[in-house]
Amino acid sequence: MDLQNAYPYPSNGDMQNYRLPLAYDGRKFMGWQRHGDQRTVQGILEASIESTFAQRLSVQGPWTKPPGEP
Repeated sequence: MDLQNAYPYPSNGDMQNYRLPLAYDGRKFMGWQRHGDQRTVQGILEASIESTFAQRLSVQGPWTKPPGEP
């Protein structure tokens, strides 16, 4: 994962949002969205962040970037 491409993204309220463009080979996953005990991109990403930063959070995505966004 290339964290050099992670940067603050517009947020509202007390929470800071970050945009993290990422690419993955989906053949070893059961889709993006977390479901039960199945291996999903969202589940693995959230577990990795929790393990690294000792903080639980929710990852949102995927999305289509608005025109003009990098």
